[in-house]
Amino acid sequence: LGSFKTQYAFGYDYSQDELSPISQFMTPSYTDLSVGIDWKPNSIFTIYVSPIAGRITTATNADLRAKYFGADYYNKLLEKGISRNYQAEFGASLKAGVNYDKIENLKIISTVTVFTPYSAKPHVDLDWDASISYQFLKVLNVSLGTQLKYYDPVMFDKLDETGNVIV
Repeated sequence: LGSFKTQYAFGYDYSQDELSPISQFMTPSYTDLSVGIDWKPNSIFTIYVSPIAGRITTATNADLRAKYFGADYYNKLLEKGISRNYQAEFGASLKAGVNYDKIENLKIISTVTVFTPYSAKPHVDLDWDASISYQFLKVLNVSLGTQLKYYDPVMFDKLDETGNVIV
């Protein structure tokens, strides 16, 4: 199984008066490759388990690399004189999905993907995509969707009431 995720436009920190970029095209990008077993007990559920999975995180913008690689990891690289725009991790992956369309004109799709590296400092990266779609009169389709992501190394500054960064 393989996947590639990035974005095409800049992302900004809107919590401050002056907009500062927090992401852009290829900062970050995630390339996942894995080998595993896909189990489909019925037409609604699917579970993919992979004990052999790899993730390459890329950040082409040098100013944002510490945020996406994890500050500790990136600072250790800089201390060794290494400056690279990617981080490769080897670990395990699990993907579970629901595709429910048993009610006429209603479709519910939900997918949860979990990746955890085999490393001295393991963490969990989580992606959850969910959508509900209903079709009216064969010409109008109403959809509601969400994408929630939790990537442990990605840290954002916490601010106090005056806007100063809290350590």
